[in-house]
Amino acid sequence: MMTNRFKVQRHRLLLATRAVHKNKTLKSPEAYLVIAARKGLRVNESATSPSQRSTLHLLSQERVLMNKDVILGVSQSLGRNALRDDGLVGALACGCQQMFAPYFGKSLSIQQCMVLQGMDPSAYDLNIVSETEIFRLVGNAMCVPAVGIMMAAGMQLLRAEIRFG
Repeated sequence: MMTNRFKVQRHRLLLATRAVHKNKTLKSPEAYLVIAARKGLRVNESATSPSQRSTLHLLSQERVLMNKDVILGVSQSLGRNALRDDGLVGALACGCQQMFAPYFGKSLSIQQCMVLQGMDPSAYDLNIVSETEIFRLVGNAMCVPAVGIMMAAGMQLLRAEIRFG
């Protein structure tokens, strides 16, 4: 049997739930594109396709994108989207020109992607290859420190095999 106090609590909860469902501002957060436009960011110059803008809009409904540490790959599908908000960058895919920093409202440049991969942009002549090809090359490259760690581990295994062979 329900006590009178329990009925009152249930009734209050039901009224509060109905109020939330009726109030559209409580249902969903403000869209990223609206926030970006208010800040004066020109997002449409970086997120050029409707699918990229839709991805940004949908992600803004789930996560806070207006954080300086957020970087995401808008060229990937929503399920595979590499959204990081911990200050780290997810794997750069072949189309790394679509690595987007929502707080700043722009995509990462070639030089920024190269630095993320551990390369020195000033050591390369970037004028002999098209911008798209450079982004593909950088996206397909492996991060220099990661290669060094893997090579050191491989050398350790070879030394152990030779010693205990």
